Amino acid sequence: MRRGSRSPEGRTGASRALVAGIAVAVTFVVVMLVASLQGLPTFRAIDLGDSRPLPEVTEPMPSGTPLPLPEPKRDDLLATIIAVVMAVIVCLVVLAVIVLLIIVVVRRLKEMWRARPLRDRAGTDLDEQVAGSAEPAVADARAIRRGIAEAIRVMGESREPGDAIIAAWVGLEQTAADSGVARGASETPREFTLRIIARRAATERDVVALVDLYERVRFGGLVADDGDRRTARTLLERLEEEWR
Repeated sequence: MRRGSRSPEGRTGASRALVAGIAVAVTFVVVMLVASLQGLPTFRAIDLGDSRPLPEVTEPMPSGTPLPLPEPKRDDLLATIIAVVMAVIVCLVVLAVIVLLIIVVVRRLKEMWRARPLRDRAGTDLDEQVAGSAEPAVADARAIRRGIAEAIRVMGESREPGDAIIAAWVGLEQTAADSGVARGASETPREFTLRIIARRAATERDVVALVDLYERVRFGGLVADDGDRRTARTLLERLEEEWR
């Protein structure tokens, strides 16, 4: 067991306590919301049993200029202010609860990911180690030399410079595939060819420059000219010299 890791019982107890706290917070929010909607309480006098009906009061008909409307009572204004303040408080509490729930869910997902079985967690690394142990330590040098020579020959053919650059790099990718070294599961063709063809830091820079030129011609819309063809040929000749 890793030092500092919590037991399943500890994590379960902490989760239960956290859920209980959230439930209390939600209950408090609901109570506050209901109280804010009801407003201030009002009280009436208790009927002591006097069943005599009150005399009816007939309001006089309005005549002339209507009287101005009465101003709102201070009690109603105070109740409105309190209701607005309570609504703002409730909104803030609800927002805080939502943020807390998001944090709890994210932490729980992280704990579940870290606590997953070692068989699932280390399976990929184990497969890569087995595949790597079966690979030869050195690529087939003769196959590499043949592939580079073929790429140089393609560059000298009378074709469009862009087509020549594309064909030369595709040939190098095929050369890397025929070198006897297996490509990694997560390795791109560019990374694999660079790993096989490049022998030193200087050679790696030449291979990177060549593949960058290839990608700009094929995917970047670059219209290659004879200068680009000469640049690619020079890079290939350096690689050929390195593999002699």
